[in-house]
Amino acid sequence: MKILCYVRPWNYKQFKCLAGNIAPNASLAFCSEHPVVDFSGLSAIYYFYLSNNSLVSDFSGTEQDDFIARCRLLRALDKPEAIRHLAAMGQAIQELLAKEQPSVVLSLMVDSYLMDLLRYYCDRLGVKFIGLVPTFVNGYFRVTARGEATFNPSADACDTHGVKQVLLDPLYAPEFNASSLSSPLRGILRRWAANIARVPYFYIKRHLLKDPYNYHYWAAQVVSRQLVNYFPPSDPGNNAWLETLQNIDKPILYIPLQMVPEATVDYWCNDVEVIDYYTQLERFITKYHSAFQIVIKEHPSVMASRPLGFYRRLAADKRVTVVPTYTASNEVLAVADAVLVWTGSVGFEAALRGKSVICLGNPYYLYGSRFLKINPATDSNVIYAHIQQVKSRPVTSVEQDELIEHLAAQLFPGHFKNNGTWSEHSEKDLTDCKAMAKSLSVLFECGLV
Repeated sequence: MKILCYVRPWNYKQFKCLAGNIAPNASLAFCSEHPVVDFSGLSAIYYFYLSNNSLVSDFSGTEQDDFIARCRLLRALDKPEAIRHLAAMGQAIQELLAKEQPSVVLSLMVDSYLMDLLRYYCDRLGVKFIGLVPTFVNGYFRVTARGEATFNPSADACDTHGVKQVLLDPLYAPEFNASSLSSPLRGILRRWAANIARVPYFYIKRHLLKDPYNYHYWAAQVVSRQLVNYFPPSDPGNNAWLETLQNIDKPILYIPLQMVPEATVDYWCNDVEVIDYYTQLERFITKYHSAFQIVIKEHPSVMASRPLGFYRRLAADKRVTVVPTYTASNEVLAVADAVLVWTGSVGFEAALRGKSVICLGNPYYLYGSRFLKINPATDSNVIYAHIQQVKSRPVTSVEQDELIEHLAAQLFPGHFKNNGTWSEHSEKDLTDCKAMAKSLSVLFECGLV
């Protein structure tokens, strides 16, 4: 067996440890757009095909448009330039897979056109693509490529009762929000300054390293340029938000803002139209604000990472009520009748509390009758009727257990670090890696890989 790992410099050793523990006798190979950890030649092959001016994309028009629309880098380029890079990387990945002939590809979940192409060609060749992603349930991770549900063959792998108690705790917060909640001002200033600094930093790095089309460096420069603000933003929330919701005679619909660009929107939403996040947010408010009292709250780990003027416009928008960013989401859920998400985890927390969940995407946790999948054309009466129907049926402990069981069936025990802090010198990180490997080995033992 050969396992091909897609890696980056900050997770190469982590994936080497993980793959080695999953299948100790397997042959390991590593590929990357970063030459320093690319032992497959992928980076060099990609640049070779880029220099071929006669190279033509072999994707259908629909496939081509989908790859470009979902990738934060390609959609920012002129279309002919985007197609050129798509075609070159596609050829490079085909050549890579033909040379390495892996049984399995181990990766992060898809969050770029490079990884999407790797997934695409794996599907065509019948090679299993395993994408890893942390979850909002601390101590567990998921296996997914584009957000789809992957069920854990080990039925008793998750402590469903423990997960239920944790998620129903009003003070619960996922680990990836911990630093933002502990030092709000510091987090805001850090993200604001980083967005400014990344633009020249990655521009210089791309050219000093003579690697101008390195995906990570190029995408970081492009996205940071889109988010540059000249001054640190003020929280757009209204401290009197709860008072403004008193005596409201229409359903309260809560929109927790999601991080964008982000795989959970770009790749987890089947409908390409809805991944244009800010356009769809504005269209939703315009279309539905008369029928619903719309309440919006910023994501605590995103504050200061929005386009220029976004917070100013949001604070001045009379059609919505804006909650202060660092208010606990569960406080807003307590007064809301419904929640709108693309795929965000607040949707599950809302359903668990008996709320109506309106979805523009297809969240992996979707289960039961409290969810309503909509599109931009859905009539407000349809949403209103769904909210009223859900409100008439209080959530039961049995229903909560069924929701948890559906979620738990997709959870794999293990603490997956996806922030570059994993260390081969940390006993805890090595132990966590072995725990993840044990969870993933079940897929191999059951013949699912």
